[in-house]
Amino acid sequence: MSQRFGAYELVRTLGRGTSATVIEATRDGERFALKVPHPHLQDRELEARLLRQVEISSSIASPFVTQSLAIAREGFQLALVLSLTDGANLRERVEGPLTDREAWFEVLACDLSRALVDVHEAKTASGAVLGLVHGDVSPANVLVGRDGFVRLTDLGEAKRHAISAVTGSAAFRGTPGYMAPEVVRGLPPSAASDVFSLGATLLEVLLGAPVFGGRDAMERARATVEQRPAIPLHPQRVALEGMLAKRPERRPSAATLQTIFAGSAVRSLEGSRLTVAGSL
Repeated sequence: MSQRFGAYELVRTLGRGTSATVIEATRDGERFALKVPHPHLQDRELEARLLRQVEISSSIASPFVTQSLAIAREGFQLALVLSLTDGANLRERVEGPLTDREAWFEVLACDLSRALVDVHEAKTASGAVLGLVHGDVSPANVLVGRDGFVRLTDLGEAKRHAISAVTGSAAFRGTPGYMAPEVVRGLPPSAASDVFSLGATLLEVLLGAPVFGGRDAMERARATVEQRPAIPLHPQRVALEGMLAKRPERRPSAATLQTIFAGSAVRSLEGSRLTVAGSL
């Protein structure tokens, strides 16, 4: 690994995905995460996409959403500069043994529902609601910090619902097994589809396995349309059933969920955070 990327000194590789490598980096004593798209994605449109992500992120003032701060350059390569969460990816955690799944659920439900509220209710400087949706809520896009706080990341798929509704873009990408049924069928993403994806993520934490499984992406996508998951007895069973409703109009809003989850977490949240942080 080269020791620098533009003005940033590279420290260590944090992870590699299908589209990018994420690297911890420092600049002037501050720590960041650089998301470097793979070479085949370093095309002419990349800069515009990254600038759009920075613009979107600037409208979401939330401690529960990873911030896209700037673009870094190294020769012909571009990278997205992100705020750094010192911790672990939820996908890595949920696939291993969790000592207290109830505690994880409390923290995740409270923080991620608040993250979606902050995304869905993001406003312009003049106060107009932007109508943003995340579009790819899944364990791979959730970071759990050593401070016990949870942050939603990868706003690369975030876009204005109004624009998506007009274009009906079939190029929208999500994660099979977490995409809402209507998105699988080709409808544009919405705040309601984000809620479905969050429901699949939270239920997976309780079950210890993906809710909508399959041998490949096609089977997992079909499962979200055809299968009704068995939700175990749990204080938030009604909320989970609503989140995973097949019809989007029957799902609660993120704001409603945040009120429900925050209220149930008041008594145990502090201890839950200590449990989660201590297990990283």
